Amino acid sequence: MKFEEKMMLLRKKSMLSQEQLAEKLDVTRQTVSKWELGQSKPDMDKLTSMSKLFNVSIDVLTNDDEIIDSDTSVKNEEKSKLGGSVVKRKYVLYILIAILIAASTTLAVRIGNSIKAENEKRAQEEQAIKDDIKRRQEEIDKKIQDTQKKNEDMKKENEKASFNRTYEIAAGTASKSRVSWTLDDVMTNNKKNSDRLIEVIFNETSYGTSSNEIVKIKSLLKNFEGYKIVNYEVSFDYSEDGYINKMTIKEQ
Repeated sequence: MKFEEKMMLLRKKSMLSQEQLAEKLDVTRQTVSKWELGQSKPDMDKLTSMSKLFNVSIDVLTNDDEIIDSDTSVKNEEKSKLGGSVVKRKYVLYILIAILIAASTTLAVRIGNSIKAENEKRAQEEQAIKDDIKRRQEEIDKKIQDTQKKNEDMKKENEKASFNRTYEIAAGTASKSRVSWTLDDVMTNNKKNSDRLIEVIFNETSYGTSSNEIVKIKSLLKNFEGYKIVNYEVSFDYSEDGYINKMTIKEQ
């Protein structure tokens, strides 16, 4: 019995496809196919691996005088005792088994490929749905973020406008009383709001941001110069972020 016949028989008895046997022997399916077609033979390492895998000796695999039946290996002379008819029936049985295995394998492969294709299609559809949900969620999140940013910007602008409005009411020509009230607002702010300090300059002299210094300006303010009413020119400077950070007072 030739090596390739033994190999095919042992593989099919072990319920292995060429791909599965190739994986176990660490070779390609084409290599296994060539072995079974008698186009090439495995080296000693692969023969050793097959011997262990199929639980037969290397001699049984390589010796053409050795026959492999459904149970064990026997000599040619033992085969001859069984009678030619028995051998023929076994070969017919082997062929039928091989055809059955081949047909079953083909059917299993086709069913497997069909199931695989269906699973892949379903997976693609599910992924498309997930991607669409993710895209919609991202759009919603972006709208929420844009709205939140717009609200935050509006809130900051309102806070800035409210802060500046407290002092800007005194801008331009102002009386002693108006200037004094505005100085009170500045001192109150500087005590409570260390992040928005306002410097005060009176008649080109800076009194800084300290309330103890700014309050001195109030004693310098006057209503009359002789019979003349005294007015003051008040202006403001702004920081880079738009908040008042300097008040300038000049006696007219």
